[in-house]
Amino acid sequence: MQTHPSRTRILVALSIAAGLSGCMTAPKPIDAALAAKIKRTDVISVAGGEFNRRYTGLTVFNNDEETINVPDWGLDKAYEAQLAEVIKAGRDIAVVQAPYKRELFAKANELNGGWEGGYAWKDIESAVQAHCAANSLDALFVLTRRWSGDFLAGTNQSFNGVGMYARGGLGATRTYLHVVATLALLDCQTGKPIETRQVARRQEGLPGEISKSIPYRQIAFNKSQMPISTWTESELDDVRKALLVLPGFTWATTVDSILPR
Repeated sequence: MQTHPSRTRILVALSIAAGLSGCMTAPKPIDAALAAKIKRTDVISVAGGEFNRRYTGLTVFNNDEETINVPDWGLDKAYEAQLAEVIKAGRDIAVVQAPYKRELFAKANELNGGWEGGYAWKDIESAVQAHCAANSLDALFVLTRRWSGDFLAGTNQSFNGVGMYARGGLGATRTYLHVVATLALLDCQTGKPIETRQVARRQEGLPGEISKSIPYRQIAFNKSQMPISTWTESELDDVRKALLVLPGFTWATTVDSILPR
């Protein structure tokens, strides 16, 4: 399996981040005065349009991966609805959930090197400004995919977005479902991020501790090394249902670390 150049850059960044794991992280929400001006917002998710299957074997020759498009799974709509409720909770703010063109915002998922997963925020600035203007928004939340190092099995591999990651080759295969994502609050005037956070249950602590609190859970599944095309409809539906609710326990801490109540 060859590693794409952009993915190589992400792996290097993740390795550097691991080396900085002794530094405590305690991000603060945006200034209360700025938060008070946000009375009308929206949330757009482009994290759940693809499903990744990655298998790490005993050697790189045993590794396997594939990605399929799953817009019909309804993950993005579910995540948007869940986040909208969390954003409104305890805040005097309206979340409009207006229609949008996914392809305009999905550009933020593109990996172009650098930190924060190499997100191409600049490529969605005009889309953010247009969506804000059309719906009279004060700010916009966008949920995107991001990359994670393999803290699950301790290999030098990585995984991203919504998917399944499995480690085999040493006894029983361990299989996990995951949602690796970043939530950003974007300025409606400039289209640029005001704050970004890794979606995680913890937002304070060592970087490694925060990364290990992302939405994931181990599952019993014996087809993680097999092409998705061989999975039954029932198996696919079980995976879909699990992913619909998987990140739920992380929304509140993530949103609260950006926007004060």
